[in-house]
Amino acid sequence: MDVLNIKETQAFFLKAFPKSELQILEIRPTYIKVKRPPGTEMDLRPGNSVSGPTLMGFADSVMYMMVIAHMGEQGLKSVTSNLNISFLKRVKPGALIAEAILLKMGQRQSVGDIRIYNEGIEDPVAHVVTTYMLVHAAGELGN
Repeated sequence: MDVLNIKETQAFFLKAFPKSELQILEIRPTYIKVKRPPGTEMDLRPGNSVSGPTLMGFADSVMYMMVIAHMGEQGLKSVTSNLNISFLKRVKPGALIAEAILLKMGQRQSVGDIRIYNEGIEDPVAHVVTTYMLVHAAGELGN
C-alpha cells in the first residue's frame, strides 16, 4: 500500500485547515502518529481536564490525515460518517499524542482505530473508532 510521506500529507492537510498546529510525527502504511500541542483554556472543562469535544476534534483530524496519506488529494473529498469515542481516564492539560491504525481502506469507506495519550504517559486516555466516506463528484456519499 503506497502512502504519502509526512511532508506531503501535512501539506495536503494544511490546504484544508491552514491554521492547524497538528504535527505528524510518523507515517507508514496503515499507521499514523500525530501530536497536538497544548491547547488553550477554551479546551478545558471545569476541573482542569481536556474537554470531550477537543478530543473528538483531534481524533477526527487524525483520521482525515490518515485518509489523505493513503489517498492523496482524493482524500480531501472524504467526510466523517461515524465517530465513536470511549473516554478512558481524565485527560490532563498539555500536549496530546494520537496513534491511528487503518483497519479498512476501500474505494468508498475507510475505518480507523485511534488511541489518544497525554504526551509522556503510557496508558491511553481515549479510544476512538471512526469511519470516513468518500464524497463523489456529484456530492453524494459513496456506499
